[in-house]
Amino acid sequence: VFPMHISSLTATPAIDGVTPTMLSTDGKVIIVGTKALLEARLTSIGRELTVYGRPGTYFLQYSTNLANPVWTLRGQISIPSTNLFRVVPTGNTPSTNVNGIFRVRQ
Repeated sequence: VFPMHISSLTATPAIDGVTPTMLSTDGKVIIVGTKALLEARLTSIGRELTVYGRPGTYFLQYSTNLANPVWTLRGQISIPSTNLFRVVPTGNTPSTNVNGIFRVRQ
């Protein structure tokens, strides 16, 4: 348990004629420390990564073999000072029919 200070909230206004329902997803709290956090998911358009980190430039790398990884640069990611995260669609690099292991380095 840790104390949490909320500095702002965003509300979605109700629209006339729409019946309110339960929330379809749970909320999420990400605590950004000294190391970046990389979250991966598979969407209908392919792999998608979210990088949470302190403001700055990060290098996204991938490998297709975790037992003997050869890391290949996928690109640079800039984390803005306003959001502390960036969503990165990886497309088909590496190909989605092979394993893709990703990491970010600063």
